Amino acid sequence: MELSNSNHKKISQGNEISDKPEMSTCKTATNETRRHYERPEVKKTILHFCQDGTKQRALNGDKGWYISSGNGAVRLRGPEDYEDTVFKFRTLYATLDLFDPGVFNTSSPWDEKTGKPEQPIGTFRDCQGYTLGADIDSIGNITEDPAIKLAVEDAAKFLVAMLNEAGISKSVHCLYSGGGIYILIHHALFQAKPEWNPEERDEAFRSLTGAYNMFLADAERKFFKLHPEHRGKVKIDKINNQKRKFKCIFSIHKKYDLAVVPLDPGNIKINFDQARHPLSDDILRKGEEWYVEYDLAELDAVKTQLEPYAGTIEEDLKSRKELSGDFEISKRSEPIPVEDWPSCMKNILKKAEPDKGPHRACAVLASYLYQAGWSEEEALKIWMPVANQGGVEQRIFDLWYGQMCCPNCSTIQETNAGYPKLGLGGLGYCEPEGGCEGCRWPGGYNKWSVSRIEDSLKRDISALNNPEIIKALGDLKWTRPIEYTLLLKKVKINGEVKKVLEKEIARLKKEMEKPETPPKIREKAIEILENDNPMQYIVESCGRMVLGADKAFKKLICCVSVQNILQSTGLHPKLNGESGGGKTWALLTFAHHLPPETVLKGSMSAKSGYYHNDGNRILRILDDYQAGNEDLDTTIKQTSSEFHQPYTHRTVANNKGLKLQIGSEQTWAITSVDSSQDIQVLNRQIPINVNDSEELTKDVNRQTIERYGEGEPQFPVDDNVLVSREIFRKLREEGYINVRVPFYDRIEWFDTSNRRNPSIFMDLLIGITAMNRFQREKDADGYYLATEDDFHAAKELFVERDAEELVHRLTKRERQFAELLAKNKDGMTREEVAKALDLSPTRISHLASGEKGKGGLSQKLPGFAVQEITDYEIYTPGVEKRAVRKTLYKLEGYNPLEGFDAIVKLRGSAPSADGVRVKVRNENNAEIDNSEREKREIDRGSADNAGCERGNFLDAAKGNKSSLSLAGKKNPHSHQEKTTVDTKESRTVERTGAHSTHSEAPDDGAKSSSIFQENGNPAISPHPRKDLPTPGRKSDKQKEAATCPVCEVDIGPGHSSQIFEGISYCTSCPRHLSSLRASVGELIEKNGIAPSEAEIYEHMASKNSRPPKKEFIPSMLRVLGFEERDGKWFLSSAKDVEAPA
Repeated sequence: MELSNSNHKKISQGNEISDKPEMSTCKTATNETRRHYERPEVKKTILHFCQDGTKQRALNGDKGWYISSGNGAVRLRGPEDYEDTVFKFRTLYATLDLFDPGVFNTSSPWDEKTGKPEQPIGTFRDCQGYTLGADIDSIGNITEDPAIKLAVEDAAKFLVAMLNEAGISKSVHCLYSGGGIYILIHHALFQAKPEWNPEERDEAFRSLTGAYNMFLADAERKFFKLHPEHRGKVKIDKINNQKRKFKCIFSIHKKYDLAVVPLDPGNIKINFDQARHPLSDDILRKGEEWYVEYDLAELDAVKTQLEPYAGTIEEDLKSRKELSGDFEISKRSEPIPVEDWPSCMKNILKKAEPDKGPHRACAVLASYLYQAGWSEEEALKIWMPVANQGGVEQRIFDLWYGQMCCPNCSTIQETNAGYPKLGLGGLGYCEPEGGCEGCRWPGGYNKWSVSRIEDSLKRDISALNNPEIIKALGDLKWTRPIEYTLLLKKVKINGEVKKVLEKEIARLKKEMEKPETPPKIREKAIEILENDNPMQYIVESCGRMVLGADKAFKKLICCVSVQNILQSTGLHPKLNGESGGGKTWALLTFAHHLPPETVLKGSMSAKSGYYHNDGNRILRILDDYQAGNEDLDTTIKQTSSEFHQPYTHRTVANNKGLKLQIGSEQTWAITSVDSSQDIQVLNRQIPINVNDSEELTKDVNRQTIERYGEGEPQFPVDDNVLVSREIFRKLREEGYINVRVPFYDRIEWFDTSNRRNPSIFMDLLIGITAMNRFQREKDADGYYLATEDDFHAAKELFVERDAEELVHRLTKRERQFAELLAKNKDGMTREEVAKALDLSPTRISHLASGEKGKGGLSQKLPGFAVQEITDYEIYTPGVEKRAVRKTLYKLEGYNPLEGFDAIVKLRGSAPSADGVRVKVRNENNAEIDNSEREKREIDRGSADNAGCERGNFLDAAKGNKSSLSLAGKKNPHSHQEKTTVDTKESRTVERTGAHSTHSEAPDDGAKSSSIFQENGNPAISPHPRKDLPTPGRKSDKQKEAATCPVCEVDIGPGHSSQIFEGISYCTSCPRHLSSLRASVGELIEKNGIAPSEAEIYEHMASKNSRPPKKEFIPSMLRVLGFEERDGKWFLSSAKDVEAPA
């Protein structure tokens, strides 16, 4: 049957499931769900619904419509993939569209930048039939709230009754969806005519689906007018658009243990028991009989029902065609500021009233907000006040924002009787001005008209510094290139000025072409940045593709993070390892998690960076770098010396001087077998080693085979990857930041081998701070403050041999070579070393002197010596010897570092609970040398012993408890302690929170203490930190439940946690504790008495838009050491502030 010739489209951006090929690691199916889908009756019903002759629906699971077809390409999943789909996924989704079977054999390369196939697969152009649908969706839990269940049932009955009254009954079919009810009209009524070409199919199905969505919006309005009691409990989702997902019959719900089952349209009643699986034989029989009936004569009734919306849809498609050449709706990557809007839109904001066509005005405004680049959340903030002023329901926003094209200027200027026509003529909205010159629709408005740009530049050519003029010139170049060229000639822009202008316009275009991030991805990234561990999230995502490289990924994250920090001198990763050890794979996997516009891969000449406008904050990957490229080494040294400044290169071309520039923050990531570069280049790099052990190699090999077996792409793009990219992108958008290390005067650095090493370590520290900036405090100058946890996390990245590699710049093989010589003081010949390390003699020569005589141990270790000697070998056994020249290697004064405390430590701090802890060595005759610490304690104690015991309430509330900090300054991040020095023989350290009280004997001759037994071995007693295991015991269990002490959320193994002042919490609570303590202190200082809970909450709310939940404040105060008395909160040890009588 022929469809209506009216035109419409509902865009796919808002409702289509994300287009991405899924990974096997994203499996959601269980054995129970697999058994369900393997039942013959279930499989038969699902496949019957998804197939009609040769026409087929796409059928997929939880993750995207596509499946890998090999070689980086994807294809659409369909009924033929049923077994694979149900094996991987819990919930099955089908399209409302039915396609020609050839669509499922079509493959397209996957575009990682846009997150979808390069060529669309399965569009309205390929559609052969369509099932019109409505999703009666519950708001809240339908299984627990009877009122919600009743609202859903009533809405479904209302819509079915409307269709029946219009003459549509036999073709209507209903399903309980698990969270609501689907109402479907059989696709047999809406099939493409054989003679239609792809464009005609596209237009016809867009017209059909768009008009039906408008009908559903009106049905929803009428329903709530009749049943106002159901508002807020149910909604009618308009689910008709291109390749729209909905749960298939007999699919299992993603959250509830309920299946999608048939309902009787004549008696709609949800029965949860009938939907529970295993499904009964009766329900299976009803499923087999479902979606069978239809009446082709009912198509005329559908056309009649949709006729009122035909004109609006036709105008919408016409506008799309004029603006973009097809039926897609365009959207700017960045929102147009309100001050740059055309007068018609500004007037809608000011003048929309009940007697001035408010429905029409609000519909135009909603469609404009989408195309003007405003997110749905921000657009609603602008739209709702206008709607409230005109008495317009939100359904108008839902129907027009992103679903309908903004009308063109001629339509807006028309005079109409009322909605859904959108003419605003005669209502005082449209007032043309200079920026409307050449404008066809509101989005084409430009306050910088050609004449205004010309006048501005003629008056002062420096007006080119105005970003708005650059943007206007860019728009002119892209849309009207001839006018652009003539304008440049008029204002005499040529030569170097023109080159700079063209470069800026190219940069602007590159920014605008960045793919739009789906809202759910951006929201997830922000949630992780604010409440979780962003570094760990990225590391775990990378770790799915590369095993055993967690520390490598953390270092790489820091290398990128410091690009945003003005205090950084830059970190440049150097990945070493044997060929095939995984260094390149690790680096490329990490780069895959970065925004594509921030990474440059591939070969490059020494000066190529100066000729390409690559921008600032770029990661440049040099894979398998070969030593001896002195020009490139020079470029690396020059650009890394002034990390935050662009570097200028002066050269000559065609007898003319040229000044070329490479952007700031160029991070060079280099992989090579050896570190055989110039030592000045090596000094600027942070070495990263990849685990190439035999055991891990076996695991890697197994994973590789599994990837091929599952048909996964080499670098899949899934939600984890997209969220990781968005985390980095969000941090970049914040611009450059400043970071301070408030405890810098307690950091002791012991390594004197290289002056660059402290800056590398400090860059790691502030890089970690910057990654966690949304969970870090700021000082009065706006600087983010590093925490001691950041210090310990940075220190962990120096653990084991990496610190020694930083000192001597040795690779793993070079270190093995050096250690071998250190054990053989008389030296070893090249052949002996080769045999011991299982390497070739040539490889040993490279390790010793570099590949081309540069680098190697001879350059890195002062005590390394190479000698040519004469040795004698037996030529004829027992008779004759002959002289042989050999190379002898010796090494003197080599002292490999042991333990990371040999390089850097933080005085006066307890070990962090994030995995970096003081190592207890169980050695014979182990002793503790307390002399230095004792001297410091006596010096501090002699100043004012009494001050350590007072525990002043106000200072404590502000976080100023006395501490063991050797800096003599208060430190809000250190562990809270108070020390009393009684005699030289003993002292007591009282630790708050999870710290126990213990005594230590500083006398080296003491026989025993709570730490060491009489024999010198460590004593076995409860760990001072309750959440840490006791050293020396096997199978130690925590004495406290692994839950957050505030909200009692599980923080045990497999759950995220965060450390605050030595105690483990969930990831949400710690960020409020410092501000809570500060609020109490400020209230006491202001009022002179202890505050109440309500006063504390109000004070925090006035300072912070997101204070903690009220119910958690008492628990937070208690863990900070406060107690409640008569409704007021006092510090447990407070003496200075008394409770009111």
